[in-house]
Formats: sequence, C-alpha cells, structure tokens
Amino acid sequence: MKNVLLVIVRIVALVMMIYFTGIHLAQYIVHNHMQEMPLWIYDLIRLTLDHTGNSDIREPDDLSTIALLSLLSTCWIAAALVVIPLYFIARKVIRVRCQRLKRKTGNPF
Repeated sequence: MKNVLLVIVRIVALVMMIYFTGIHLAQYIVHNHMQEMPLWIYDLIRLTLDHTGNSDIREPDDLSTIALLSLLSTCWIAAALVVIPLYFIARKVIRVRCQRLKRKTGNPF
C-alpha cells in the first residue's frame, strides 16, 4: 500500500509540475513576445478549421481563443518533453547516491 501511495504521489507531482511549467511558459510567451496573434498561427488555425469541417467558425474572438489554447497545449507538451526526462535523470542520480552512501556508511537509510 505504501508503494502504491508513493507512486500516486509521484505521478500527481509530475503532472502538477508539467501543468504549472506549461502555464508559466505560455504566460511568458504571450506577455513578452506576442502583442498580437502572429499571421502564421492565424493561417494554421484557418487551415485546420477548414480541413476539419469547422469552416463556419469565423469570429475573431473564437480564433484568438483557439490560438491561445493551442499555444498553451504546445507549452504543456514542451514542458512534458523537458520535465519527464529530468525527473528520470534526477531519480537515477538520487538512487545511485543513496546506494553509495549505504555502502560507505552501512546506514540502512
């Protein structure tokens, strides 16, 4: 039971880290680098909407909302691609150091 609970806590912490990292990355990009929606994002959204059969969505507010949501989801994916490998690297380093410390001191903790 203790191991299952520990795994659940690790997964929740990893998901929360990805969530908040993606949000802060998106806020940084929007507030510092995007005063208006770039033309390439507009063209990409229009192309996607036209090819998926949603060509009736033409309101500028809807397009800007879709642009922000696509930027946010892209930031979440980028955060996951960075955070997950760093998590596994840190876990391996901690495990190796703990094993070295156990052998060196004979301490079971």
